[in-house]
Amino acid sequence: MRKVVIATLLSLVLVLTFTMMAHASWTVMIFLNADNNLESYGISDVNEMEMVGSSADVNIIVMMDRHSSYDRTNGDWKTCKRWRVVHDTDTKDIDITGATDLGEVNMGDPQSVINFVNWCKTNYPADHYMLDIWNHGAGLSYDKYYSGKGISFDDNPVDNLTTQDIGDILNVVGNIDVIGFDACLMSMPEINYEARGNAQIMVHSEETELADGWDYNFLNAINGSTSPSGFASAIISYFHNWYGDYNHTLSAVDISGIDNFCNVLDNFCNYFIANMEDNKPAIASAVNGCQDYAYDYIKDLYHLAYLIKNYTSDNNAKTQCDNLMSAINTYVVDEAHGGSGVANSYGVGCFFPDSKIDLTAYRSKYAFAIHKWDEFLYEYWNGAEPPPPEDTYEPNNSIAEAYGFLNSGTNYVSYISTSTDKDYYKIDAGVGTINIILDGPTGVDYDLALYDYKGRVVASSLTVTADEAISYYSRKGGLYYIYVYGYN
Repeated sequence: MRKVVIATLLSLVLVLTFTMMAHASWTVMIFLNADNNLESYGISDVNEMEMVGSSADVNIIVMMDRHSSYDRTNGDWKTCKRWRVVHDTDTKDIDITGATDLGEVNMGDPQSVINFVNWCKTNYPADHYMLDIWNHGAGLSYDKYYSGKGISFDDNPVDNLTTQDIGDILNVVGNIDVIGFDACLMSMPEINYEARGNAQIMVHSEETELADGWDYNFLNAINGSTSPSGFASAIISYFHNWYGDYNHTLSAVDISGIDNFCNVLDNFCNYFIANMEDNKPAIASAVNGCQDYAYDYIKDLYHLAYLIKNYTSDNNAKTQCDNLMSAINTYVVDEAHGGSGVANSYGVGCFFPDSKIDLTAYRSKYAFAIHKWDEFLYEYWNGAEPPPPEDTYEPNNSIAEAYGFLNSGTNYVSYISTSTDKDYYKIDAGVGTINIILDGPTGVDYDLALYDYKGRVVASSLTVTADEAISYYSRKGGLYYIYVYGYN
């Protein structure tokens, strides 16, 4: 007997449904680079965002890259994830349900920001877009004098966004209503100018921010009727209330009005370029007394104009100062500051080095250099020298008084006042090569030495000029002292 087996083919029809997010009023895009020593603060900020969560009106989208070792919580994932933040009252753990793992991402590459913004605009369309770049900030990316500056410093791989990268990003993605930097020292016209034509409002700080950064509970104040200026004001209000009497600054400027601001600034510069001889003493006094910040070459522009007006006897110069102060008041949409150390902050910083420098790189790199600020600086520094600024690192005449710790990649300007003046600085070095460059004045002989933690000389540079350099490989890392002294 033969068995006949009849096979029945069953067809399974899978119906796949793709749901496009509804058009919201705001999509908030937070480019959160926590692949560095701010990792735990990044997690804390995401928890603040979750206390609010996304809504039909407001999408909160995070792209977060984590570090391999600074924070072990929340599953200790070490890659970059992207997700829509949902409401969650757990203040310890963040909810990454449904997050896309992007692997290791270079958060210092402008293409990473471009990809993120374009993805958000495609998947979460909205009437308005806000881009928040979260990380360390360091102002201008100025070669030689201020190498390594910018924002979004990634430890793996080691990279960061430069000032010019910000302009390149916005030229590609366009149409950003509010761009903000939850970072230090980013309020400068050179940075503002990179957003010209592609953003409406920019939010930033003249001074350093504490590691906690913004208070993301400000998202509670954002809804379907919030304007770009209202969005910026919410950030500033919550930030200011959070930090109280601690030194802090935060401001928002009207990028759509930057041309008017620059025209008034150009008139100011042109007048003082033409009348520098009569007004240079007033400018020098103003510079020496002006509000400055963690990098002392960043001054408050309004306070500078205010002080020049007070010091000069030139009535036309006073008028130019009044015009500039008025233009700044119009340009600044909102501003808040607190703490005695930043009492003369008005929302717009300016680049004012404390000695004559070569402006060639500045002029070649920054679109803002089409205006007159660099020419004003050049004219100021190429006349008779004003009184030198006070040496802020003294007393540092012995190892016990060594100034520091110094930051890697940062330029420090100091003075050897006599042949017996001795300056000591301290550094906390990792394992690897320590490179120290001394760029001194002509006509004198300075020498340079490196001491270990026991005060023993491990390297020195003793040329017959004031230009010295040391390259020393540290096998254990730790405390070292840099010694600068005048040979003659």
